[in-house]
Amino acid sequence: MSTTIPLSETQRAVLLKIGLSPGINALAIANELERNQSTINQICKKLREAGFVTATEALNVKNARVLELKLTLLGFGFVVRQLYDGSGPILDPDVMPLLLNNRDLHEGIDIFAEFFDFVTESGHKERTYWVFRSLASSLERPVRQYEFVATECSTDRAKREDWNYVFHIALSKDLFFTLWRYGEIYRLFTPEEKKFFETEIMRRFKDSEGWDLILDELEDREAECTRLKALKSLIQQEG
Repeated sequence: MSTTIPLSETQRAVLLKIGLSPGINALAIANELERNQSTINQICKKLREAGFVTATEALNVKNARVLELKLTLLGFGFVVRQLYDGSGPILDPDVMPLLLNNRDLHEGIDIFAEFFDFVTESGHKERTYWVFRSLASSLERPVRQYEFVATECSTDRAKREDWNYVFHIALSKDLFFTLWRYGEIYRLFTPEEKKFFETEIMRRFKDSEGWDLILDELEDREAECTRLKALKSLIQQEG
């Protein structure tokens, strides 16, 4: 049994279980999914080998050795896509537990969870879909990048890539600019949400390890604007 792209329905179900219950083991997953434990053991092994999950050895209540499973950033990206693709306009109820249970994976997840919680408290469930879309959109590029490498190159090549850094960029720079674009350009945030982003959420991004990436992107965009202005001036002169 191999971890192929696209993931099978059972592989996706296992990933979701791990995302919703970090530290869960294969036996518990098999029981919850009502599947054969041997099959789930094989799936978990392949997901670990492919870099979707990590495993930590521990003792259960019976003093037996088990492997406690947890998503990697790669695995988190695939679960986010899975929940977004299967959503509404009314968002999947598993989204909030996924965010809360994996906010320790990366600062960007923790920051987004705070903003998502703020929007959720407004009571307008349909709005949470658009907010979650900003996270799914930010993670889509690295997810597609992994799919391309794993299918068009090789699984060995996929294993050699530093996916943690690829997803770090997505959850820092890309998430920041996507949230800003949704609020400032697309006008998808309410005045209260926009204010919360510009005060609390922006402050958290400034304090994060990914802030330098955001500043570098700002410099690149400013330089591009300067070049476009020069081009516009040249075109007007030629006219």
